[in-house]
Amino acid sequence: MTHPTSANIVIYHDFFVVDAEQYLYQNGLYEVFTDSGYNYEDARALCQADGGDLPMLKTQEDKDFLITIVDMTKDYWLGLNDLSSDGVYRWVDGTYLTSAGFIDWSTDPVNPCVLLKMGTGYQWITVPCDVMTYHICRYPAPTTTTTPTTTPPLTTTVEVTTVTTAPTTSVSTQAVTSVPTDKNEEDESSSNDSFKRNLPFSLMTTVLLVSVVVVVILDILVLLKQKKFSKIKPGNK
Repeated sequence: MTHPTSANIVIYHDFFVVDAEQYLYQNGLYEVFTDSGYNYEDARALCQADGGDLPMLKTQEDKDFLITIVDMTKDYWLGLNDLSSDGVYRWVDGTYLTSAGFIDWSTDPVNPCVLLKMGTGYQWITVPCDVMTYHICRYPAPTTTTTPTTTPPLTTTVEVTTVTTAPTTSVSTQAVTSVPTDKNEEDESSSNDSFKRNLPFSLMTTVLLVSVVVVVILDILVLLKQKKFSKIKPGNK
């Protein structure tokens, strides 16, 4: 059996065409064999060798699917027989055929093995198990197993290098620039404070000097006046 791959599966109505003779329907993979005929036991053994078995038609939908994929000119074994107990038909999965289930006999069952008979609309007929005819295998539907991909944790390596260097130019410039600024501000503040402290003294000094000057001027004026009077007096005599 060739197992299907996603590359060769084609959707067709309610089932998938895997390749020329393989079909996916519900939970099963069906493969049709028309190369040569086999008896019931050999046909079933061929299916079981690949993990499958002969098909079971438990509903009308199952039958509708199966007659869609077969060659309508051939008969096919069905996975139904009474080999374990005469007259008691069971499907190959061990379940019993009951009147409550799907039944599609073309004629009354009298033989142990069952096949799908062409010319009857593929109804069921019973035949001896050594009849040579074609068969269909039903396998479990293949499953796709996805192996999870584990991504290793991201490891970040940080290399720390300690370098001892002299202060950079920008830092030095900033220091030089900021120091005079602070110095100027301090000098200006100091001058303002000194001016404020010396202002009363300066005013007093100025007033004192002005007073001295005034006194000197007054003294000069007095002397001049006295001199003038001394000159006038002798002339009058």
